[in-house]
Amino acid sequence: MFPAVIAVVVDVMFGAMVSVVVMFSVVIPVVVMFGAIITVVVIVVFGGVV
Repeated sequence: MFPAVIAVVVDVMFGAMVSVVVMFSVVIPVVVMFGAIITVVVIVVFGGVV
């Protein structure tokens, strides 16, 4: 009984870890891209104002 419970817990933890890694590998490039776009827009806007 208990080995099965442990196996399920480990499997769930491993699945959660993988999903977190995948999420970060998707989220970080998107955040960096948005940061770059926002930076360029801010520079252009402020450059146009100044």
